[in-house]
Amino acid sequence: MVVGNITLQGKIAVVTGGGSGINLCFVRLALQAGARVLIADLKLLLEAEQLVAENKDRAFFMKCDVSNWRDLENIPSSVSQAFGKDAIADVWIPGAGVFEPKWSSFLYDTETDHYKAFQINAEHPIKLTRIAMRSCLSVNKPCVVLITASSAGLVGTYGAPLY
Repeated sequence: MVVGNITLQGKIAVVTGGGSGINLCFVRLALQAGARVLIADLKLLLEAEQLVAENKDRAFFMKCDVSNWRDLENIPSSVSQAFGKDAIADVWIPGAGVFEPKWSSFLYDTETDHYKAFQINAEHPIKLTRIAMRSCLSVNKPCVVLITASSAGLVGTYGAPLY
């Protein structure tokens, strides 16, 4: 498997939202291609837990709320803890995303000016890209940031305008 212009064999990948869905598929494909993977997510589905257990040396989980800046900032140190002191991820996939959860409605004002869906779907990929750039540029290491989107996001809907 090739991502960008690099093969995944022997590389390190970070996948947010890798505990389920399409991002779990990215995790599985990266492991099959010989990569080591840090899954940054709120929790793992049973299937993801089994995958991590089967790949103890190459797959690690860190609890991460991608709407929380501090959690995102902890990803590089979690990579180092999982894969070695000087380890820096080669592939960064800010894949975590949500439709429009009931607890984050764009239609109604919240007590704060924040919309969780926007923080997860729009801000987190930007922030993780900046973290990836700083991490890799600090050691002059090429890396790939793979930003994914759903085709459902191309059509606006009243029920989920931030998707």
